[in-house]
Amino acid sequence: PFLRGEQHGKDLDTLIADAEKIATKVHTALTEAQSLVAKRMIEVARFTEGPAKSVKEEIDMLQKRMEDGRERLQQFRASTAERKRTHLLEDVDTKVTAAEAEVQKMAQATQALNSIGLPGEAAAEGAQDVVEQASLVERAAQASIVAARKHLLLRTTELKKLAMAGAHSGSELGRLQTRVNSMQQDMTKLRTTTKDAEERLRVKQLNAELAMRVHVSEAEVDKVAAAVAPKGDEAVSAETVERLDKVMSSATAKISATSTLLDVKLKTASGILKEELSAMRAKVTRAEKKLA
Repeated sequence: PFLRGEQHGKDLDTLIADAEKIATKVHTALTEAQSLVAKRMIEVARFTEGPAKSVKEEIDMLQKRMEDGRERLQQFRASTAERKRTHLLEDVDTKVTAAEAEVQKMAQATQALNSIGLPGEAAAEGAQDVVEQASLVERAAQASIVAARKHLLLRTTELKKLAMAGAHSGSELGRLQTRVNSMQQDMTKLRTTTKDAEERLRVKQLNAELAMRVHVSEAEVDKVAAAVAPKGDEAVSAETVERLDKVMSSATAKISATSTLLDVKLKTASGILKEELSAMRAKVTRAEKKLA
């Protein structure tokens, strides 16, 4: 089967197991044959010189055949061990490659987290779905890494047994271990990004009303700015001035109240909450300058 290329997955596991069983049986047969020949040699020693010589020549031929058998058995075992070593390494590589693909999916999902909204802005539409999807992909990626690491440890034990028989795999195992470690490091970074996005979304949801107040205040200020903009040589009526005063007072009151509320919250805020509130405060500050 090996020569015909019938070496795939579980079928190869079965073929290798069968080959090892056959090697054990052949070894047992050779041992028994050697024991029998040794007994016959003792018996030949009792023969007279003529018959003894003839029998001894035949036994020598049998000894030669057994020696050839032992050499062929050794070659067969070495070949089987090498095939098993290659198969085990490829098996682990398949698991590691699959895990790397899952980590890549997580990296792509993490990039989508940038769409949940800039600091100080309300959460974008669909932000919750984006964060939940990233969380699902993260769990799948971590599960794949755990599976790859367990598989690597399991196969390492088997490969160490082969190493004792001369089939060394240290460098290949080292490279596989490096890939697994690298994935875990990437996962740690990506998980931090995901956790930050989850926290940012939570903060945005908690501050949704405040973000709306900032938005309304900005809109009021823009109205004032548009209303007081020069309109050529056109005279401004008393009614218009009174209306502008009311609009100005309303905008000033709203921006002042929002500013005060933000300042109070900023005193005890930290982390992402502080970042979001600071961004809102910057917007309010710009609006205040427009009214000045």
